[in-house]
Amino acid sequence: MNIELLRDYKSNFDEEAVIGKSFQNEKISGNFIAITREEETLKAWFLIYGEEKPLAEEEEDSKKLHNKLKKGTLTNEKQLLSEQETEIKLVDSLEAVVINGKRFTFQSAESRRIMEHSWDAYLLLAHFLEKIPFFGELEEIELEDMSLLELEVEGEYEKIPKECFESKKGKATILLENEPVYKRFSINKKVTFQVGENQEVNLSFQDKESKTRYEAVIERVSLYDVWAEEEKRFEGEQLEKYLEHMTMEEVREMKGYFFKALEETCPKGMYLPVVEYEATEDIILDFYSIEFLQQKVEVHKGSCNTMAFMIRPDKETGLHGGKLHTAVLSPVPKDTKEIPSKLLWLQKKVSVENIKF
Repeated sequence: MNIELLRDYKSNFDEEAVIGKSFQNEKISGNFIAITREEETLKAWFLIYGEEKPLAEEEEDSKKLHNKLKKGTLTNEKQLLSEQETEIKLVDSLEAVVINGKRFTFQSAESRRIMEHSWDAYLLLAHFLEKIPFFGELEEIELEDMSLLELEVEGEYEKIPKECFESKKGKATILLENEPVYKRFSINKKVTFQVGENQEVNLSFQDKESKTRYEAVIERVSLYDVWAEEEKRFEGEQLEKYLEHMTMEEVREMKGYFFKALEETCPKGMYLPVVEYEATEDIILDFYSIEFLQQKVEVHKGSCNTMAFMIRPDKETGLHGGKLHTAVLSPVPKDTKEIPSKLLWLQKKVSVENIKF
């Protein structure tokens, strides 16, 4: 760190409207710090506590996982479960802030923990400490256990409409509008898929949190030849599009990198199982093969390439008129007939309560 870099971190707003108003619900405590403008872009700033694990606890969990990784005892299942988010964070659900009836809709959001070397966060807070006399119950909480939310407002503004912050009573009414978001619910149910077309296998399960029971119908389990399909990226019309901006040599080089990464995700000669299912509600099911879950996580040296594939079903609706979804499992040989698997969790869209203060 030097003075030049430190100067780059320093807040340099063209205009700002300090709010400094605290709020709280059952889960979080926060402070709506300010709305700022740089050129024609407005941003809203929030300080949040209650959504992150205490840093010491998070570091201890990370250390335990790292030790298991070094010892070779960390499985893919244990790693996946360690990454599961069970609570919804405000940065994911916050859609808009309404101040005295004036609605500011957010088009992007970023949340970052205020760590030891978060110079930009520290300087921003130092800037507003001179203007906000009291942060409520956040005053005595460790900064490293809080998050700074930076939300960009839709539209272009030549100035901050500060007149909307004023009310006849001299006190602004603020509403944080939240939109429904997907939340994970633990299931942990074993299921064996039979490879084949035109199936109608009923699957019944319940989540461990609310004990709600769900139904799904497995309609098809097919093996997807990802190598044959991805070769089409570099043929015919698609190749002609590449050649409009690249030389043939550059296309060959790009193809080489692409298939090298594909080899690490799905070795040549292997196929991706695609499970097509219809559910009674608008939920997403996260299936994993038992073989994948039991595999040990490898310590990679150097770069590690991974690819994810979103393979759409041929039809939009299933046999019973519901939305048809797909789940892609880890690679298997072409002659695979059945795949022992586990429904680890489901994702369901849930409502998030608005916060008024």
